[in-house]
Amino acid sequence: MTKILVVDDNQSARDLIIDILSYTGYEVLSAVDGLSGLQVAIQESPELIISDIAMPNLDGYGFVEALRKNPLTNTIPIILVTARTQHDEIRRGMVIGADDYLTKPIKPNDVVAAVRAQLSKQAIITEKLDTTINQLRNNVIYSLPHEMRTPLSIIMGYSELMEFTYPNYTPDDVRETFRAITTSGRRLQRVVENYLIFARLEMIANNPEEVEALTNTIIADTSITIESSAAVKASAAKRFDDLIFDLAPASIAMTEQNLDKIVSELVDNALKFSPNKSPVYIHSGRDGDYFVLIVKDNGRGMNPDQVTKMGAFMQFDRVIYEQQGLGLGYAIVCHLVNLHNGKIHVESQPDRGTVVTVYLPLAQLSAAN
Repeated sequence: MTKILVVDDNQSARDLIIDILSYTGYEVLSAVDGLSGLQVAIQESPELIISDIAMPNLDGYGFVEALRKNPLTNTIPIILVTARTQHDEIRRGMVIGADDYLTKPIKPNDVVAAVRAQLSKQAIITEKLDTTINQLRNNVIYSLPHEMRTPLSIIMGYSELMEFTYPNYTPDDVRETFRAITTSGRRLQRVVENYLIFARLEMIANNPEEVEALTNTIIADTSITIESSAAVKASAAKRFDDLIFDLAPASIAMTEQNLDKIVSELVDNALKFSPNKSPVYIHSGRDGDYFVLIVKDNGRGMNPDQVTKMGAFMQFDRVIYEQQGLGLGYAIVCHLVNLHNGKIHVESQPDRGTVVTVYLPLAQLSAAN
């Protein structure tokens, strides 16, 4: 049975909503203010919360903010109840995370309609999430073992071959064998490192102190790090001449290591999914209060559905194209950008390339001093 939490310090108003919901067939929990409502919400995990605004101890606005900050309650739909009808008051509630409003005096039909609308919307979100999780699970089951097994098989195969046939090897054979082992070892190393970075960023996201620590370092000139990071990736792919730079200096609150990771992953994808001798453009500059990084390629591109599904363990057209990687690189970039209060935008068309634009807040002068 669907559980709904009703929070109101006025007993008659609270009992009215409880009676309406109980008659409709819902299991109803109740609390007399925001503080007790927060405890009930954490303990009982209701599917929906209806809360008054004017309450002692913790009012409706504070209650909503506390719910949205707690990972155990931050996705529960919230309907606020108020006698106030001013646009600014309603807007305030929606901005901090309320999903709908009911105005007093309460009408039973309005309560039932609002509840059903929010539960229906939540069911759609849950269904979509379940579909995404199932798809992610299937991709993990396929991709992770493949990405670890393939380079490991090459390393083991060449090592065993050398063990049993070494006397017949020429110096060129030895050199080629070691080159294959080294290449595969680096591929396996990158898979493991990216997985560990991804897992660490997942944990950091839930720790405000660690998130704040990410911005304690200032990069005075982003163009130096960008050019260096891109050059390393392009040189490894033997495509340095394909890079076209248009960089302007800017300062951001980020470690060089994290900016290097963002640049190297975006450039690596641009090189991986575009043909040799096709240009990869790297632009950086300022746009208002933001530092902007743009990486553009003329590669195979993606359709709109593929763009929306970009993320960890997601790969497209693997049957058609040989593709290395788990998709963790782009997911790590998104994590880093979000943790630094930035934004990322992807534009792509099949056979016409991809443009990835990253926006990061410029460092404040006071922070740099």
